[in-house]
Amino acid sequence: MHEDANDTRRKRGRPKGKGAETRAKILTVARTVFSENGFERTTIRGIGERAGIDPSLVMQYFGTKEQLFIESIEAPPLMLSLHVVLSDIEAKPEWGLKIAKAILEPGEQAGVFEETKAIIRAAASRPEGVGNLRLLYEEYIVAGFIGSDLAYPHLRATMLAAVIIGVLFTNDIAALSAAELRNVPAPVRMQMLADIIQSILISNLDPSAHDTV
Repeated sequence: MHEDANDTRRKRGRPKGKGAETRAKILTVARTVFSENGFERTTIRGIGERAGIDPSLVMQYFGTKEQLFIESIEAPPLMLSLHVVLSDIEAKPEWGLKIAKAILEPGEQAGVFEETKAIIRAAASRPEGVGNLRLLYEEYIVAGFIGSDLAYPHLRATMLAAVIIGVLFTNDIAALSAAELRNVPAPVRMQMLADIIQSILISNLDPSAHDTV
């Protein structure tokens, strides 16, 4: 699966010189526009105009909007942070707090989660988006659990992904209860999220350790 996804991303040749600069500029603008508008409402014309480039040139480099979207999604900083935290087995007691900080602290800066939000929006509306979300989930969240001594690593990874997607969607995309949440002290929000994540990551899931119902 990984090979197919990577092949799709590298499907078209990489131009050199000024062509490479133009291509990089299109990708940078595309990430922002996809994040702002979602996949459905984003147009090649809109990306071209935003980048100051003829839309036909965008098509020349990427062929379709779907291909542009796939290539515009790189490893978001949030995913890289998660992978680094989960790979540090010695820091297991602090996993929840470190991941909560990775989610909440940069979120105060406008645009910091553009790539991640673009992936979530697209996954909700397009098959292409689902594939990219699954790829990042496997490469940066599931992979972080592989090699650890934790039981049910895939279950933990799935629940962690659900929390991350839920927080980003409710806070940054749908902005549910935005005004009310701003009145909650940042340390309180941080601690609540950290406790939830830590429970997912290190709770005892051994069936024999629990009373049967």
